[in-house]
This record gives sequence, structure tokens and C-alpha cells, in this order.
Amino acid sequence: MKTISGLLLFLFFHSAFAETAWEKYLENPTPKQAALVNKVEASDQGNAGGDSELQILQNQVLAQDSEAFQLAYRLYKSSDGGLAEDLGALLARTIRAHPQFFLQQIALLKVPCTKLAWVLNTPGLEYTDRPNAKNYEMNMRKKALRGVQTRELADIRDLCIKEFRGD
Repeated sequence: MKTISGLLLFLFFHSAFAETAWEKYLENPTPKQAALVNKVEASDQGNAGGDSELQILQNQVLAQDSEAFQLAYRLYKSSDGGLAEDLGALLARTIRAHPQFFLQQIALLKVPCTKLAWVLNTPGLEYTDRPNAKNYEMNMRKKALRGVQTRELADIRDLCIKEFRGD
């Protein structure tokens, strides 16, 4: 009996300490936790990067958490395939919802708008097979960015607007 309880105790503590920075962020999505994450990884590799996990990050980004935005961008740069697409769409949702915040984050990250062309132009899966809705979304993003009149962000705003296809 002592052996079984010892084994259970070991497994409990082992799993508690095996928690990744990403998992810790998901459990407590604070700016401090976001700053510690560099990749999406789960201690159980079958569970890394699910839609519900990215929803937590998206909620923080849309709440204008600067560290969450920076985390999403770090993950976007280091990911590939579907995860990169999901993260790019997550960042793109910020453009229309909070255009000044989006531009402020780009300025803080010192990212040239040319590196954000895909993010700026990706409408998201919800616009697949809806060309009119997609065009409307792109026009509303440009309109939202044009509405940012902060002098310090004017150059970044103009450069980002130039990255939209057709401009």
C-alpha cells in the first residue's frame, strides 16, 4: 500500500512540475505569464494548440493585453501550417476591433508592415466562399486603420495600409 501511495504521489508531483509555460499561461492568462511563453507545447503532446486554447489567447489579445499580442506574434513567427494560419487570423481580428492598439503593438515590436502582409490580408476561415463578406471585411479593416489619427502612428498606419492587396 505504501508503494502505491508513493507512486501516486510521485505521479501527481511529476505531472504538476511537467506543466509547460504554455499550459501555465492557459491556466492563468496574465500578462506576466504571457511574457514567459515562447512556444505552444503541452506536457501531453496530443493536446497542444487546440482551438479552445487559442480562444483563450484571442480573448486576451482582443482585451488589448499587450503581452498577449506579443505572445501571439512570437508564436505566429515560430509556427507553421495550420497553427501559423490560426495565429495570423487571431492577430488580424485585432485590426478592425482595435486598430490603434494593433498599430501600437506593431510599433512596439518594430515589425515592418511588409512582414504582416499575410496577417493584414487574411480574412479568416469564416469568409471562405463568401467573397462579398471578405471584401467588406478588408474594406472595414482599411477604414479602421485610416481612422487612427495619432501622429506617432501615422507612418506605420500608412505603411500597413499599403500592404493590403489592391492598394
